[in-house]
Amino acid sequence: MAKIDSLLSALQGEVQRITDEKASLDRSEELAEVFLEAIHKTLRDIKLGADSDDFPDLTVINFVLLAAEKEFDVRSISSFVKALKEGPEESF
Repeated sequence: MAKIDSLLSALQGEVQRITDEKASLDRSEELAEVFLEAIHKTLRDIKLGADSDDFPDLTVINFVLLAAEKEFDVRSISSFVKALKEGPEESF
């Protein structure tokens, strides 16, 4: 009986881990959508007169503000921005 309880407990733990991982992936996709929204907002800002040289900085600022409005936690926002900065570098 103890073996079955142990097995069920391990199975429940694995189900929870998978569920948490899926939720994390879903939130990452939502953050990507927020980032696209930030890009669009920055493009509108530039059209209204913001300096186009500030595009990267304005986009990150808009992203952080929009993500905070949508109640993403600081760690998720920070991780997303860090991943953007560490993304693949392309040589031209």
